[in-house]
Amino acid sequence: MKKFKQPFIIILIAGLFACTQQPQQQAETVEQTVLSDSLVETYKNQSRQIIQATFKALSSNLMQAMSYGGVPYALEFCNVEALPITDSVAAHFGAEISRLALKNRNPENYPDGQDEALLKHFQQVFDKGLAVGDTLIVINSNELAYYAPIILAEQCLACHGTVGGEITVGHYQAIQRFYPEDKAVGFGTGDLRGFWRIGYTFAAN
Repeated sequence: MKKFKQPFIIILIAGLFACTQQPQQQAETVEQTVLSDSLVETYKNQSRQIIQATFKALSSNLMQAMSYGGVPYALEFCNVEALPITDSVAAHFGAEISRLALKNRNPENYPDGQDEALLKHFQQVFDKGLAVGDTLIVINSNELAYYAPIILAEQCLACHGTVGGEITVGHYQAIQRFYPEDKAVGFGTGDLRGFWRIGYTFAAN
């Protein structure tokens, strides 16, 4: 993974969102990370480019799979090809790319540790009707992570909507065949589906 040398000061002294039961109280007790505005924008802009490139690669191949064999073939494509495509884009940019979800389909997309706590906090914010934007966080002394929400689009309902509604019984059986532990159904258009996570490492000065 690409290493970054950047002149900024880290004063984060505790794990961010170590517990989600009292997020407001935690926000008051955890010291903030200080990054220059230009550095924050640099990482955010690069992360947005990475997400755009990854989304383009995944969606174009997924649409081809849908055109070729419908939802069952698209599910097979996602099961086999989604992670390798994501990894290839990650290698190109020298970053770590993940798609994380509390209601995950692929077991590898479930967040753990700090990521799980953070996504639960964001879900609570979203459920209150508040906007959830992109976020740049210092993980530790040599790691940064950028998070951006994934909002469900209408065209995704065929695989992530309501079983017996947008998802036919036959298609749900195909989902269960490829993803026996699937939880990624029951969404509506505009719901918070999950998050992109773009991770960076850098060398300490």
